[in-house]
Amino acid sequence: YFLVMPCVLSVSPRQWWQCRIPQWMLSQGESPRERLRKVTAGSSSSSSSSSKSSSKSRRAVRRVPLRLLYVGKPADASFEHVCDTWAAKVRRYCPFEEVRVKPGGASSAKNASADAQRVEEAGRALKAVGRDSYLFVLDERGKSVSSEHLAKLYAEACDKTSDGVVFAIGGPYGWHDDVRSRAQQTISLSPLVLNHQVARIVTLEALYRSWTILNGEPYHH
Repeated sequence: YFLVMPCVLSVSPRQWWQCRIPQWMLSQGESPRERLRKVTAGSSSSSSSSSKSSSKSRRAVRRVPLRLLYVGKPADASFEHVCDTWAAKVRRYCPFEEVRVKPGGASSAKNASADAQRVEEAGRALKAVGRDSYLFVLDERGKSVSSEHLAKLYAEACDKTSDGVVFAIGGPYGWHDDVRSRAQQTISLSPLVLNHQVARIVTLEALYRSWTILNGEPYHH
């Protein structure tokens, strides 16, 4: 049988620090406490500089009224619930509302032309937009933009108007030239032709994403 006797080591405070602190922290003739204090200070400085760089990515934006105008019939409750959810997210940043434009009445006539419908919708849309609002027309023939570029264009638009910014989604036949000529920007959400309901959700998400980009928030990465 072997008898194991407990062994108590006597360790001085200096030796205890040496056991706990890595050797690289004990170099240069410094005491462990002094070296640890410097390392901690360096970590705090790094954290502070990271916070400053994050704040630099934010951009001050005028919170002018924002509207999403779309041509279409009333949607079902489940779809409206999805849109309301995204609209509520946008309202965290600015006054926001959706404006529905009734489709051209000519669409119910069998022999009505698409242009006649566009003319009717254009008149209603331009009246809703107003004279001084900054207008973005969404059209598959517009210029393609990235999320960052859209956020930049939107921020610049807010600086140029006090009446508000409007994003406009056309009906099944698109926008009449009168609306396109009124727009300050014509952009494309996708090279694909999107159903106006799909385009509505995509636009709502894009507007929310734009605000998170401008605020330097982590939603967009």
